[in-house]
Amino acid sequence: MLDCRHGRALLYVNSCKGYLLWDPRTGEERRIRNAHISQDKFSTAAVMCAAGASCGHQDCHGGPFRIILVSTDDEWPVTYACVYSSESGEWSVPITLHFDYHVDELPPVLAGGGMYFMCEYGHVILRYELHGEGTLSWFEAPEHDTLHEFEDTALIPAGDCGLKYAALATYSLHLWSMETMGADGFAGWTPLRVFELGALLPTPVRRNSITLIGTGPGPDESDIIFVGTDVGIFSIGLKPRWIKKVYEGPRPDYYVIFPYSGFLTPEHFTLDRTEKVYPL
Repeated sequence: MLDCRHGRALLYVNSCKGYLLWDPRTGEERRIRNAHISQDKFSTAAVMCAAGASCGHQDCHGGPFRIILVSTDDEWPVTYACVYSSESGEWSVPITLHFDYHVDELPPVLAGGGMYFMCEYGHVILRYELHGEGTLSWFEAPEHDTLHEFEDTALIPAGDCGLKYAALATYSLHLWSMETMGADGFAGWTPLRVFELGALLPTPVRRNSITLIGTGPGPDESDIIFVGTDVGIFSIGLKPRWIKKVYEGPRPDYYVIFPYSGFLTPEHFTLDRTEKVYPL
């Protein structure tokens, strides 16, 4: 799985070299052919609703969508990006950026008018501008020179236009906030706080078993992280602080969680014509 957003899950299917869009609520699937750009091992994609600001994204079933594909050339310092539109059924003409970093296979984050992708093991962040014809830009993660001390990193959407950066170092979770976008598209990072996970997680938890495997917006725009350990997976609210075990037992053999939420209204149920429905 590559991404999950606005009620849709996006997967890449190796057998057909294309994409599968899946609605977990209804089970509906849609196959999408691959784009004709260089796609080596460093590529990923994001999915989003294309209905505009009028959509609340809780009931997007069957509506228009876009897929943003980014791919880093394995031999040359070039990154490609193009967009698939469900309305036209076509991929856009690719754009390029001289970019000497590879794209990570981590969930992209939508914040404001940009889609953000982690690169170079979390050291660099690539931004695709959603407005207009689309542009690519990049900026460094906070404290770039010392990021080797962190084991896991992740991006967190913050409000309508904000972005936060989380980094895990053993028991400590470090959090930064992206400053107001400047004329060049980025103005820097502001340290927010450090959370001691050892005070939140139940014992016994082995120190080297803690991994940061997911983030997402929670109720009332609160920040949520997902932490994997040797005793289970926990969702942790950062403001206000709370913790909940969502999986019991050793962490399964995967390294990322995609939070999902949505509604399924009655008109989206399809009944067999031979099935009888009795009023209550």
